[in-house]
This record gives sequence, C-alpha cells and structure tokens, in this order.
Amino acid sequence: SMMFFLATALASIPTQESEALSGPSTTQPAPIVFGEVTSDFPSTAALVDGMGQFCTGTLIAPDVVLTAAHCLEEPGLFQVYFGDRPGDGAGVRVPVRRTVLHPDYSLDRGDIALVFLSAPVEIPPAVIDDRRARLLLGARTHYVGYGTTEGTGGEGYKKVATAQVIDLEGMA
Repeated sequence: SMMFFLATALASIPTQESEALSGPSTTQPAPIVFGEVTSDFPSTAALVDGMGQFCTGTLIAPDVVLTAAHCLEEPGLFQVYFGDRPGDGAGVRVPVRRTVLHPDYSLDRGDIALVFLSAPVEIPPAVIDDRRARLLLGARTHYVGYGTTEGTGGEGYKKVATAQVIDLEGMA
C-alpha cells in the first residue's frame, strides 16, 4: 500500500521525473550523504528531545506528523521541530499530544507511526502522492531529513538528496 511506501521512504517527496540517476542503487534510503542543506520542504520535521534531534517526520495534516515507529520505541518526552536546524533557536517547536504506532509494528513490518501535535501548525502539510506504489518504479524521489551525514557536512541541518525508486519488494 502507499502507506507502506511512505514508511519506507519517510519524508520523501516523489516527483514526476523519470530520468535515471548514476551511482550505486539501494532498496533502503541511505543516510543523506552528500545531500544539500536546504530551507525547502517546510513540512519536514525533526523529532527532538533534550539530547537533540533523533528522527525525521513529515507533516501530513495541520496537527499530525508521520514518522517511523522505531523512532518511538522508547517512551520519552519530545517535541516536533519545524525549521532548518533544531539547535539554532529559530524555527517552531511544538509539544506532542500523543503518539500511535502501527498495531503490527515489528523490526521488519509496520514501521510507521503518527505523532499528534498539541496544536495545529501554520505550515502546509506535504502533498501525498497517492499513485499505486508500483507506478513509482523508476521515479526520482527527493528524501529529506536531519539525520546522520557520515561526515559529509551539514550535520544537524535539514538536508535533501535525490534517489530513484528501484525496488518495491513487499509493496502492492
């Protein structure tokens, strides 16, 4: 289903382009290595706690963020940050009202969760591409996140990279 695709390519924004990319391919989104620091994609959010950002999510409704269930395995207080760099004092931090993990979540299935914000934000939610997953094969996809950069720069900043959808194993 499309929801499974969203969990696999969390924070991805599929495009209509179909040109091939050079370089190695992968079935799992890799860390955003050699991506570009960006101020675009305002619906991309960082989950932040007292130690900093620990996961990325996507605003899908004015008060709902889609993220990976593995991000929420350990209960704890956190906020959702919208902006370019969680530690810079800019951007918006929103408290969390509640979280819901996929009922069938395990390490290899249902890695998707919803984070309900304490109040709606005035940021446009992401537009979800509702094409059947198989129609995305060969499409170029932007993926955006705040995570590890494997030493390529931009650590802690929102970054974007582009990949091609090459495999939809387990998706309908």
